[in-house]
Amino acid sequence: MKMNNQIATNTLFRVQGGIFPCRSRDYIKIVNGNKIRCSKTREIYIGDREHMTYFLFKRLGINSINSMHDEIEKYGVHVLEMHVPYWLPYLIEKYSVDQFRNKDKTYPRLVDKKIPGQSYQIPRMWIELLEASCVHGVDNEIKEKKDIYDILLPKELPIINQEELLDLDKISEIIYKCKIKESDINSLRDIWGLKIADMKGERE
Repeated sequence: MKMNNQIATNTLFRVQGGIFPCRSRDYIKIVNGNKIRCSKTREIYIGDREHMTYFLFKRLGINSINSMHDEIEKYGVHVLEMHVPYWLPYLIEKYSVDQFRNKDKTYPRLVDKKIPGQSYQIPRMWIELLEASCVHGVDNEIKEKKDIYDILLPKELPIINQEELLDLDKISEIIYKCKIKESDINSLRDIWGLKIADMKGERE
């Protein structure tokens, strides 16, 4: 039976910019049109749409669209939009540990529990997995109210062909370095159709 390599994507976000003290550094950049390049020296915070909205308003110093001021362009706020295969947020959520109860920096950390949405602190090796798995990145510069509406409006998520758009050999290597359990690697193969190479020997 031929494996269907097509899969829907999900979207992860990061808000960057803003005026001090409500400023977030530019740890993710768009390169080569639509790929992302992440800082490998710092852990990176990313989140879902609801969490992004909260921090977008915070960076702009507003509480809602209705309290929007006229000079938002001066804040230099960008919203990084990253389309990734659905299995990546699944792994991040499954392997996330508590921000305060677990000191292990091997896995993503669930943060900002009292803030709307879900957000994670991503460690170095998982940053490499995010970078390798992102099939389309968009840098949305916020200059006027319309830009915010464009970000907040739901979009139809694209369908991708994993074999065509992803370097599966590289992703295989990173997944083992992220210490993903063998049972979950098998799920990536069987459920998500991801052709992860068998690298047990390299991990031992």
